[in-house]
Amino acid sequence: MITPDRASRRRNLGNICSGLVTLVVILALVPWFAACSTGPSRVRVPDGVALVVDDWSLSSDELNDQLRQIAANEPFLEILAQPNSPISARVYREGSDEFAPDFVVAFLNERLSYRLISVELTRRGLEVTDADRRRALELLGQRWSPKGPGTNNPKGFDIPAEDAVRLASNVLAGFGSYRDVLVEGEAATLVLQEALVGPELADRVQALFNQLEAQGDLEVSCVRHILAKAGDASNDPRAPAPSDAEFETARAEAERVAARLAASEDFAVVAREVSDDAASAERGGDLGCEPRGTYQQEFDATVWSLAPGQVSGPVRSTFGYHIIEVTGRRTRTFDEVEPELKTLALGQMTAPLFEWLDLAKRKAVIGVAAQFGEWDEALLAIVPPGERRKAPSVSLAPLTTPEPSRDGMTVPGSQPGTTETTGQAPN
Repeated sequence: MITPDRASRRRNLGNICSGLVTLVVILALVPWFAACSTGPSRVRVPDGVALVVDDWSLSSDELNDQLRQIAANEPFLEILAQPNSPISARVYREGSDEFAPDFVVAFLNERLSYRLISVELTRRGLEVTDADRRRALELLGQRWSPKGPGTNNPKGFDIPAEDAVRLASNVLAGFGSYRDVLVEGEAATLVLQEALVGPELADRVQALFNQLEAQGDLEVSCVRHILAKAGDASNDPRAPAPSDAEFETARAEAERVAARLAASEDFAVVAREVSDDAASAERGGDLGCEPRGTYQQEFDATVWSLAPGQVSGPVRSTFGYHIIEVTGRRTRTFDEVEPELKTLALGQMTAPLFEWLDLAKRKAVIGVAAQFGEWDEALLAIVPPGERRKAPSVSLAPLTTPEPSRDGMTVPGSQPGTTETTGQAPN
């Protein structure tokens, strides 16, 4: 689904999210560096093996196969190409069809961390559930969304959970065996982090809920809409904005939609038939139930001015005109927001995971085939062959939320299954 703007989301909940720096961990990031290096360790790696971690190994064939899967995944490469991409690894050497060393070691560091986490879950008798995998999909989708992490959602993200899962699933469909590696690894990371945090997590979640309740931020409006898009409106900042004439054409179409609804045609049926927000159109225009400040300014103001059951006239956004209906309004319960607040709380409590991973790497026997990289005991990371520098800080799937910004927005757009973003809303 493509949802309306989330850049100007409500300020008070934004204050909760402003301290969210890291949601889970950039698995390839070394948390602390030694003052001086003792140099890379030398562990014999058998022929045909790329990585050894204690009694486990990753074959060179599997490594190369999964690197090729990533390099051939067009939706994933589009994420890499975004100006605000959360992933900065270059896939190939410049002017070459060889994989870039940073790209290779980012993958190897990720696999190393996933392996150590998996072993620890087994030792603790913990299992990854389908619910954990869905949480991982949601976080990947949020991270890979065109807008990236946002400001005022209780999770600090811009797009609803269903849309994030859909986006992640669409990207992951371009992988082969790496899909399961990635989802299972991220889900396992969440499970271990929760275990490491312990009872403090419940206290933090309750405190966040109390804050939301005190601020009156638990009320949500349930909304559906029909979009008449103006021309080729796109979130691509390089694309020209729709012309006045195209906006007028969109307005005329929205007025025709409004007339059909006034004649008692079913909203969901009309949405499926004519809405240019293809993803939400599949659900009869349903955008779900969201708090105040979720949408672009004019869209949001209209939502909160309507009584349940009311339908608006044409409402302009940067993508065209919308007909909006509020289908209900209610106050969310603790059980409803607990998963979101738990995610936020974990993002504020990453130190135990970093510390554990640091210690686990020190204890493990780790070896890397020389053609792929070197294990540096001082940096606690795999580095490119022959390089003496700080460890790579890129992950292929970082579940990480940088310091939130307020300079973007998401509005109903033109591409099904994604969230479009655009610049600052007009006053």
